Amino acid sequence: MKALKWFAIVLLGSTALLALAKPYHHEGRGGDDFREQLQALNLDAAQQASVDEILNKAKTDGKALRKSQRDLFKRMHTLDMASVTEAEINELSEAVGRNAAEKFRHRLQTRAAIAAVLTPEQREQLQQAKQARKAELRERMKHHRDAN
Repeated sequence: MKALKWFAIVLLGSTALLALAKPYHHEGRGGDDFREQLQALNLDAAQQASVDEILNKAKTDGKALRKSQRDLFKRMHTLDMASVTEAEINELSEAVGRNAAEKFRHRLQTRAAIAAVLTPEQREQLQQAKQARKAELRERMKHHRDAN
């Protein structure tokens, strides 16, 4: 009975700590950084509405592309490697390549659409923020390599 009581106390304490803990946030998530960079540009209301619309459409389209990629990889994992034909390998490889190209095209289109909404000064600020972020990531990777 005493053990059960201690178990309940530990469980309640752990639950309380978990409730107070910050949610896990993976640093360096590209979308979050990009949104933060855009917020720093002090967009006017019309620009903000346009950017929000572009990003919401990009999010929806991106989900479909990621689902397509997952489906292709699931298909790869269901192949019987002992009897897979060269034609099946080529067909799946080409489908993965088309999907990757579409994801890249989608990203470029989104960035171009956002750039079209910004003023030249805001585009310059965004470019500087990207360069600063790149330098920060390079420095972080250097410290990571040095630590290992």
